[in-house]
Amino acid sequence: MFQYVAWRPLLLGPSILAVLAVVAVLAVTLRWRTAHDPMLATTALSVGVVAGLFLTLAKSEFLRSSPVVGGGLAMVLVAATAVSLASTGRRATVGFAVLLTVLTAVAVGDFATIDIVVDVQHLLEGGVDAMLAGHSPYAITIPNMYDAQDAARFYPPGSIEDGRVMYGYSYLPAPLLLDAPAHLLGDVRWMHLLALVAAGGLGWRLATDRIGRIASVFLVLNPLSTTVLTAYCVEPLMVCLLALVLWGLLRGSRWTALALGLLFASKQYALSFVPSLWSVAGRAGWRTVWAAAATGALLIGVFVATAPHAFVRSSIEWLLLQPARDDSISLVPGLAELVGPVPDAVLMLSPVLGLAVSAAVAWRTHRGATAFALGVGLSLLVTILLAKQAFMNYYFLAGAALLLAVVTWPRDDPISARTTS
Repeated sequence: MFQYVAWRPLLLGPSILAVLAVVAVLAVTLRWRTAHDPMLATTALSVGVVAGLFLTLAKSEFLRSSPVVGGGLAMVLVAATAVSLASTGRRATVGFAVLLTVLTAVAVGDFATIDIVVDVQHLLEGGVDAMLAGHSPYAITIPNMYDAQDAARFYPPGSIEDGRVMYGYSYLPAPLLLDAPAHLLGDVRWMHLLALVAAGGLGWRLATDRIGRIASVFLVLNPLSTTVLTAYCVEPLMVCLLALVLWGLLRGSRWTALALGLLFASKQYALSFVPSLWSVAGRAGWRTVWAAAATGALLIGVFVATAPHAFVRSSIEWLLLQPARDDSISLVPGLAELVGPVPDAVLMLSPVLGLAVSAAVAWRTHRGATAFALGVGLSLLVTILLAKQAFMNYYFLAGAALLLAVVTWPRDDPISARTTS
């Protein structure tokens, strides 16, 4: 799930993920319980961490730009990762803290040295500027950064006028609020980095076994983490919000409803895991769910009331009119290459299947934090596997949700009634 390039043939990678998704959904909903060797999970997660470490070092222009500083930071990061994986107790915690610190320094350095071309940057920065000025972020336009061929692949027909994309901010509004402080300080990605580090820290604190701690390391140091951060993706914000919800469900927090409301008011694909709210209600009560719903509805409602036509055009019409991307990491490009264009009726199955999986997981598991994380991760995975647009940042969120489920499972088992506080 933490791949970031399409494989050849195009159906290979998504087909493997589809099989794994089906097995995982069946395992959870049918409550399969089998004997397993903890070393297998420990080894698999550790291999993932090592891959993430290698790619972080290999892709970092900041580390390459200064052999002395870069080499020193690289050695410290390698040592901290080794201590986090191999040690226990206080030593492991210190190693993880050093890992987070060095990873933060590397990411900030990459922000300053990597020149990336992506329209999400203009959407976020332009959206925050408009919001702070009292205007609708959904009514802005952004510069077209692509040539005619790429623009035709990425944007709906007729979207470009005089070198500008005539659609505004295209996500739900929560990321704008969360990114505003970092934008005022110079770069919205600083908030994304802080969110990912915080999510890793929350996961580490919630973990009760070595597998959970290694999963927390993998959450922040995987093959996608620095790429997602550098590319302005908002998913790290959503990972942090999910981690806060899980923390609130397990430890008790008055802020659980706020984090939950912001999570669902972040991106439109959150619709696919609405049934997972049943799992939240089982642990925190329906009052928390209704408070979260009110929070999200109020936030979205303010932006709808400000410019209803612009909101519908940029956040709904835009998604419906966007072309099916041939670089999507889903089953769609491979099927199109094999049998021709995929009918819209098939593409509409994507959110339906996501909702079905979310509902099945919520219905068949013991309600709680782990069940909610599983519902989010598995429903999103199934949704994007049949989506016309599915990219690394979507899989990053789905994978992070499943890693957080690994973290919380020992204290909140969704398959048996055994739970600990």
